[in-house]
Amino acid sequence: MRIIKFISDYLKTLLKNIDKLLRKTREVISIMAEEYKPPICISCGKPITTFENAVHFYCPNCGEVLIWRCEKCRRFARKYKCPKCGFEGP
Repeated sequence: MRIIKFISDYLKTLLKNIDKLLRKTREVISIMAEEYKPPICISCGKPITTFENAVHFYCPNCGEVLIWRCEKCRRFARKYKCPKCGFEGP
């Protein structure tokens, strides 16, 4: 009977700890999801997905603004404009 009581208490403690861990994990995931903002293509304004063949580089003229371009805008050579210095590129 002692062994059964020990196992029962142990399992209750284990379940409480698992529940705490799951709550904390959900909380962290929620915070991360709120904070993450995908980069935006400077040409079309659409968010760039993780697996997209996009590029990012600093403005060739001023070197201060990080420019993101999606795969489609690169392929069709759509123009982009640096919001700081006004430089326009293909």
